Amino acid sequence: MTTDTKLKVSQGAIATADGEIRIFGTCKGAGMIGPQLGPPHATMLVYLFTDLAVEAVDARALMAACGRT
Repeated sequence: MTTDTKLKVSQGAIATADGEIRIFGTCKGAGMIGPQLGPPHATMLVYLFTDLAVEAVDARALMAACGRT
């Protein structure tokens, strides 16, 4: 975790008529990639994993609809 003080992970599951969909996410602050960015910018690496069969373009549209890009 280097300088992070807390592990940043989350997971969940959604029951659907076709079965359960699972999602797991984790992130890591990465200030050393661009330490001179300063406020209001931050560098963070985020990884999402799911067993949902979805095309990348549709996943991006879902994230945008949630205010996440």
